[in-house]
Amino acid sequence: MQLVAPSTAQLGEAPFWSPGERALYWLDLLDPTLHRWSEERGHSARRLETPAPLGAIAPTGDPGVAVLTCAAGIALLDLRDGGTTLLLDPLQRLPHLHFNDAKVDRSGRLWLGTADTEEVDPRAVLFLLEGSRASVADAGFAVCNGPAFSPDGSVVYFSDSNSRTVLTYRMAEDGTLLDRRVFARFGSDEGYPDGLTVDADGFLWVAHWDGGRVSRFSPDGKPDRVLHVPAPNVTSVAFGGEDLGTLFITTARLGLDAEALESFPLSGGLFAEDRPGTRGLPEPAWRGPDDA
Repeated sequence: MQLVAPSTAQLGEAPFWSPGERALYWLDLLDPTLHRWSEERGHSARRLETPAPLGAIAPTGDPGVAVLTCAAGIALLDLRDGGTTLLLDPLQRLPHLHFNDAKVDRSGRLWLGTADTEEVDPRAVLFLLEGSRASVADAGFAVCNGPAFSPDGSVVYFSDSNSRTVLTYRMAEDGTLLDRRVFARFGSDEGYPDGLTVDADGFLWVAHWDGGRVSRFSPDGKPDRVLHVPAPNVTSVAFGGEDLGTLFITTARLGLDAEALESFPLSGGLFAEDRPGTRGLPEPAWRGPDDA
């Protein structure tokens, strides 16, 4: 494993690979910053004029534009100049929540995770955004992370982080989540499940917050592999690079005291595991607010 971008992100999150640019984008949620890395140009960072906390970014049909969730709501983010265009705010009447993780499913629909402001009370919800209408897909969480989707899109994985569980659902064609069950439980020495991705073999990769690792699980929930990361707070994972054969890993400095930072000085950086024995799947693009 190598450090590819020595950023000092307070809360590095939401990585996604842009195949057209051959570049990885990710965010610092607490110090609103858009990070970019490519083998050709290295690492760059752009401060965003958007109030914290940010939530996530995901690709759209325009390679120069991403969808961004933030304190103001759901917006389009110009990846070239950092400008934003607000679209809607499903949390306008829910001041006790803020956006957290988000992903696009195989049908181009946007799934929006939220978190309780204090990340304690189980009142956060997972939204499904279709067109300009956000509906509640599931609820009763303190912090939502993920989700991720099986190669054929029929299975959804989701991190109920505070409960140290990864959940799985069967997804109907209309996006309804069915048959919720526990996919994996984390012990107290394993940290908390955070960001997720699924590889081309249908295996699930899970970032361990306060666990210093990334784990791979088979589709039936059996542990398959562990990658140790030189940072305790591992936040998310995404495949990119040549043939999607590199696993990129974001981390955070949040919650680490001076002693921990001395022991793990690379915390907040972007790491990569080249050829982890599998490759990823292309990230679907969000269809946009007008494609209901």
